[in-house]
Amino acid sequence: MGFSLDEITGLLAVKGQRACEQTRHLTELKLAEIRRRLDDLRQLEADLEHLVDECRHAATGAPCPTLDLLALPAKKKNVG
Repeated sequence: MGFSLDEITGLLAVKGQRACEQTRHLTELKLAEIRRRLDDLRQLEADLEHLVDECRHAATGAPCPTLDLLALPAKKKNVG
């Protein structure tokens, strides 16, 4: 289900009349975290597809677009 061992321990410690509500809240937080990670992965996928396309269309002997991007300072990197 994607929970860490610490998160599972926390979920199993939930007791009482509001256990389901508390568990639902913790599960909603995990779902939001997973959705953020998926968004990040989708962006990474798009960036990598763009780099592959640039490399595919680079002229023989031309500088490698991926290596050029890696050589940029971190704040200037903006792919796609």
